[in-house]
Amino acid sequence: MKLFSIILFLLGLINAGFCMSDLEICEAVNNANPTIVHCDLNNDQLMISWKDRHVNIIRSNYQLMQIKCLQSSVPDFQNFPILDMSYVRELEIELGNNVIESHLSDFMHFFNFTGVTSLKLEIKNNFPITSTFLSAFSHIKSLEINAQNKNSFDENALENFGILNNLIVRAYDITMTPVKMFVPLINLSNLMIIYKPLNLKQGDKNFNLSLRENRNLANFTLANVRWPARLNFSFGSVLSNLHIFNNSIVQINAELFGTTEQIESLDLSNNQIKEIPDDFLWKQENLNDLVLSFNEISTINDFVFMYNTELDYLDLSYNKIESCEKNAFSRLEYLRVLKLNNNFLTIIDLPILFHNLNRLQNASLAHNKIYEIHSELPNNTRLENIDFSHNMLTLFYVYKFWAKSTRDLNIELSNNILHGIAFPDQEEDPTDNEKRLIIQLGKTPLNCDCHSISLHNYLHGVNISAAVESFVEIYPEIITCHKNTVWENVNDIIPTTLSCPLDLSPHENLCHPHCSCMKDLHDSILRVKCSKISYVPAMPPKNALERRKVTEIKLNIENNRVTSLPDKNLDNFNSITEIYAKNNLISKLELRHIPDNLMILDLRNNALSYISPEVLTRLESLDIIYLSENRWDCSHAYARNLIKFVNTHEDLIADWNLNKCSNEQFFLSIKETECRFPVSIAIIMCLILFILISAAILCWRNRRNIFEWIYQHDRLHIIERYRDFLKPIDACIVCAEFDTIFANYVGSKLMKAPNDFKKCALIIKDWSANQPIPEKILRGLRNSRRVIVILSEYIDENNWIEKWSYSRIGSRVIFLVKGNYSAEAIVLSNKVMIDFNDSWFWEKLKHAMTKYDEMTIDQNNDVEMQPLKAFL
Repeated sequence: MKLFSIILFLLGLINAGFCMSDLEICEAVNNANPTIVHCDLNNDQLMISWKDRHVNIIRSNYQLMQIKCLQSSVPDFQNFPILDMSYVRELEIELGNNVIESHLSDFMHFFNFTGVTSLKLEIKNNFPITSTFLSAFSHIKSLEINAQNKNSFDENALENFGILNNLIVRAYDITMTPVKMFVPLINLSNLMIIYKPLNLKQGDKNFNLSLRENRNLANFTLANVRWPARLNFSFGSVLSNLHIFNNSIVQINAELFGTTEQIESLDLSNNQIKEIPDDFLWKQENLNDLVLSFNEISTINDFVFMYNTELDYLDLSYNKIESCEKNAFSRLEYLRVLKLNNNFLTIIDLPILFHNLNRLQNASLAHNKIYEIHSELPNNTRLENIDFSHNMLTLFYVYKFWAKSTRDLNIELSNNILHGIAFPDQEEDPTDNEKRLIIQLGKTPLNCDCHSISLHNYLHGVNISAAVESFVEIYPEIITCHKNTVWENVNDIIPTTLSCPLDLSPHENLCHPHCSCMKDLHDSILRVKCSKISYVPAMPPKNALERRKVTEIKLNIENNRVTSLPDKNLDNFNSITEIYAKNNLISKLELRHIPDNLMILDLRNNALSYISPEVLTRLESLDIIYLSENRWDCSHAYARNLIKFVNTHEDLIADWNLNKCSNEQFFLSIKETECRFPVSIAIIMCLILFILISAAILCWRNRRNIFEWIYQHDRLHIIERYRDFLKPIDACIVCAEFDTIFANYVGSKLMKAPNDFKKCALIIKDWSANQPIPEKILRGLRNSRRVIVILSEYIDENNWIEKWSYSRIGSRVIFLVKGNYSAEAIVLSNKVMIDFNDSWFWEKLKHAMTKYDEMTIDQNNDVEMQPLKAFL
């Protein structure tokens, strides 16, 4: 056995791989740091092998050993081949899914691992991690525990690790690691706690972590607390590196650092921080590196970095920063790297952004929305790289950056929407600075227009100073540009064919988003071309066109779904001189659609069916007109004028011989007589219209007599029934003063159960014969379904009954004849006359009322008639 140990030690020195006694020698790896070597067992060995005991030992070199426990059964350690493990310094143990806590404890206590100083433990099974489980390694200085399952840590799990210097804990979530478990680690220098990056819980919880007892703790890392937790820390005074990334922190304040004021490196990336308080970093005057990337910060205030003058590296990328205040970075005179990429910046003011950053070397502003760069870079900077890639820059001015840095300056401009690069005039050459300006355009093609001419001249050495040729470099050497859907080499473009866009910067918005507005260099014409529109958008404002010396507009709206031309009095449309509108859906052309200075009009393939004579007269003043491929209605009243206009204006209408009717008949083949509208039809139509208007006027003037006639002749049965339904009272009784007792008797009979008729107040005639019925009486009568009039010699005084217009009541009238009164003077076709002396009086009254089907009045009048005999 001693001989075996000696051989084992010697083989370890030569970096040979092997596993145990009586095993065949593994293939040696001839380098200083051999890779992991798997050692197969000798099939002829007589001893019980490790592999048969479900333990696989893997060695990578003589100081690092990896042990894999494949299954749960690891019994009889006394029968295992005895190996000398004292040379092992780094030990990696992977526990299988079925290994339990006691197996590892027994296994570790059986072998001699006193030389191990670094332990990496990977646990796949779910059991608590206690002090007993780790007791065999209390002497180590570096420990990494990777709990892949929901292993919980006992708060005393590390009580015997007093000399531990480095600790890495990977746990399932924050609840698995009690905060007191770190208290015994008085010599701990580096602590890293990493959880699984899962959103495990909902709600808001507190996580109080006190590390004051760890007085030597210099580096702390916490990651992947992915559910809303308020993290409250308490550190010792020597902490220098604090990394709290990929958590769910929303708010931060100065209490995060506890009493320590020696932070040199701070990483708060991948959180949900929305704002940096002004006093957050005031006590951290030694801060060198600050990472706040991947948060939701929207602005940087003036006082955030007031006392961090030693800051060397600042990362604010991947936030929502829209602006930085004037003095946000002005106190960072030692800053070398500034990262503001992947934010929402739009305008960069160079003197403000780089003020007092004299040692800045690298600035990243990529992936923003920058469309404009103001002013010039401050002089005597040390900038070496500025990244403006993936922005919205349209024009880059060389003079803003050239000869401003004391070093060669490289500027990245790829993936912008550049139209060109503007070079300084020869008299503006900075001859005292010989540092190079290197411009990287990448593979993104330019948009060819008049602003590309300066770059074209630079490539050809035309109108460019010697200093520019010597110290300004542009890459790549072959630059392409996009012009009229064609890719061209900038070297090959013809400057005189280039036009200028009206909106060079995206923020101007003078041109509609679905339109392009271009102006040639040598004229005052604005060419507007629109696509994917259903209406004609507004033209650029007149004052903006005057500033750009534009006097006329040529509008191209071909191949759209426009249904109408715009009104010339709106949105500067009257400045249009040419309209190209073929292949649309325009169905009407009016005078207001024709601008005053219009010269060319193209309306081919639209939905026009006619043009009025006044519009045709206006079209005669144009230079060129296109009207073919429309749906001309040759039966229209204006067809004759249109056909004559087309056939007689060959010099004006370019497609005069192609116009035809909707029935495919060409205008040229139509004679003038075929288009005449029949005069007789026009006369008849006018006569009918005159008769209808006259009849309407007569009916309106005699509407009262017509209404009374309709009522007297009973022509509105349906209307009357509907009106009865809306009225609230069943009957009103009208009588003379001497007939009041009889009227009350009839009313009480009607209202007696089970009839339940509703009677209004009794109306007694107390007005003279020549006096009109009072309006309040008429309103009461109109609200009744029936009006019962008691006819007697008392009510007929002064011929009152003949002069009363019953049609004004608007209700059915029932006349009750009492005594010997004669009703022959009443002229109503729908009148109901009932004689009280008739034996069927109540039955007839029942049928005359509206609820006759419910009326059950007793025909026996003996009792009721007793009080009336004297009166009658």
